[in-house]
Amino acid sequence: MQNLAESYQTLASGIYYEKPLDNPLKRAIAESLKAAIADFRKEDATRTGMTRLRDSDVRDTLIFLTQFAAVRANGRPKGRAFLDTLRQQFAAEAFASPASNLLVLP
Repeated sequence: MQNLAESYQTLASGIYYEKPLDNPLKRAIAESLKAAIADFRKEDATRTGMTRLRDSDVRDTLIFLTQFAAVRANGRPKGRAFLDTLRQQFAAEAFASPASNLLVLP
């Protein structure tokens, strides 16, 4: 997440630079995260007719998640404390109820 946040930081300044990752697992996770962001942007543009997600918003979210992971991690190399915290906070049951039909746009 930190590497991706740095990429969005340079993108916000007008330069596109992405630091390559050596670890294939980290690279795969970063690629899937970038694909998820691109899919969200495409879906948002299709639904609203324009893209409301700015690169700086993505950068700030990635920085927040990086800091959140640093606080919640237990310091062990293969620790799962951060993932367990995410599962606890964003349980599947919370998303099981249907969303309201009320649409509020700023």
